Amino acid sequence: MCEGYLEPNGILGDPFARVAQLQLHYSLNYPGDSEREDDTWGPRFQVYRTGDGYHCIMDTYRRDRENVLVESDLLRNPDFDVSRWYAQEIARADNVKPAELEAWLKKELPERMGDARRDTVNMVL
Repeated sequence: MCEGYLEPNGILGDPFARVAQLQLHYSLNYPGDSEREDDTWGPRFQVYRTGDGYHCIMDTYRRDRENVLVESDLLRNPDFDVSRWYAQEIARADNVKPAELEAWLKKELPERMGDARRDTVNMVL
């Protein structure tokens, strides 16, 4: 359960949340998703810092499930692959068949977190 939304500082907001949210979006559809998934009703993911060393991933497609917490230190790691991590977390929570998860993990995905601060500045400018 995610609690304690922490308002991002400055005009750039939280670069780690922003990049994680984009990475999660670019990696749709996830294991266990039906083919009906789309962004008709707006962005699927919202990521925010909770202030206790975690970021919360809210997934509108999984409204009936608890939100997922990821350690903020992981998002600060340029080599962290938030999409693969998230896929494994929801596959475990939703009892997705191992073969479905393995097939998903083989697909081509966007780059890892990278330099979130630099990428956020580039997006804003």
